[in-house]
Amino acid sequence: MSIIKLYLNKNLDDLKKKFIREAIKGDNEAAKKIIAADESVVNYQDEKSGITGLMIFVSDGCGSMVDHICNLPGADVTLEDHFGRSAGLMAIAVGRSDIGKRIDERITQDILSFDPNFFNRAAALAGKDKATNIVRLFANPKGESDPSP
Repeated sequence: MSIIKLYLNKNLDDLKKKFIREAIKGDNEAAKKIIAADESVVNYQDEKSGITGLMIFVSDGCGSMVDHICNLPGADVTLEDHFGRSAGLMAIAVGRSDIGKRIDERITQDILSFDPNFFNRAAALAGKDKATNIVRLFANPKGESDPSP
């Protein structure tokens, strides 16, 4: 790897770590500036804990930052820390159903952008043999053809 790439990677790592630090401090404006410089920082997970900035904002009950991150097209709101906790689960744990609802809305948006008919097909399959059909739905999410024999 070239010296320039090493330097750029170090700076990117520093920016990602700085984003986590600003989230911990609760400095929303500084966090937004870092996001503006590089949106990928919102998906950065701390090496030791796996926690993301979104998870920190959720646990602090900072709905405005959660909303800001949820509005970013590249944000992965389903990431889990090393203990299997997602931002949505953290929202429930801190008693912030409003924040949990916003995260659920983002997850729904992501599903529908992938497959606009997902929920219609899931509802249609639910009346049949549920376990088998749900497996088929996820095995063939676009529904081009029935993967059953």
